[in-house]
Amino acid sequence: MQSQIMTYTKFVRTTMLRVANKETAAEQAKYFKHVIDFHGLKAPILDKCWKESLREPLQTKFPNVSDQLKVAYELMKSKYFEEKNVGIKILAGNVSKIIPKRKKKKNDGEKNSDDDELNGLKVITDLDEQVFQDEHVYDWGTCDSLSSQVICELIKRDSSLGQVVQQWKDSSNLWQQRSACVSFVKIAKHGEFNDIILDICKTTVQNKERFVQLGTGWVLRELSLADLDAVTNFIKQNYSHFSREGLRYAIEKMDSKLSAKLLAYSPSDSSSEEEMENQDEEE
Repeated sequence: MQSQIMTYTKFVRTTMLRVANKETAAEQAKYFKHVIDFHGLKAPILDKCWKESLREPLQTKFPNVSDQLKVAYELMKSKYFEEKNVGIKILAGNVSKIIPKRKKKKNDGEKNSDDDELNGLKVITDLDEQVFQDEHVYDWGTCDSLSSQVICELIKRDSSLGQVVQQWKDSSNLWQQRSACVSFVKIAKHGEFNDIILDICKTTVQNKERFVQLGTGWVLRELSLADLDAVTNFIKQNYSHFSREGLRYAIEKMDSKLSAKLLAYSPSDSSSEEEMENQDEEE
């Protein structure tokens, strides 16, 4: 099986090299501060490669979802952004099979398939151990695509996975910490994961690294649409931990009066507010 996987990953690279653009690759690498290599495929060309050249051979050679995921994990090891992206496309395309909304019942006596033990928890665990812990994510583009297109979609289908991703807040890997935040960005506004998101942010906001700060601010921005008071209080309680950039992300969707107040906020203001509240209670 491993030799078949390697043959396919080589096919992916060969396909991309046919349409590679050195000038575009140089521009993309510069934009990403040279932390990851590029073949120089812009998004529309990459999508075309996937749909017209790569998807069908994958499904033909690897009919089982579990085997397709092994291919995806192998592609995530690549030093090229576009190859990692194909791995993410494979994972994203199989979300509905990993966690079906309605699981089909087997006929009596039907033999189990290789995919029977495949579930959302296993995929989240594999991403944790094989992708993040092995340090195959080291740029914001790969991190955010994996988080929003795969991890978020898995959580949407099985909310219990939110508690698993919540534990990523304690990771020593900054990209896994960012992923813990970004995986909830698309669903934060619905108000289903408020406590989990605030708990994640309580840890991640203490990380001064820029991309963790921005991930924290980003998810808080969306959570403010569901619970403005909770986010406002969180910002005040953790004000000293925010970078200015992270704070601006968090308050972006608040009204101008509140956002200006929070930008100018001082932790000493909270003690003054408490004193005023105590005086009101005594009166």
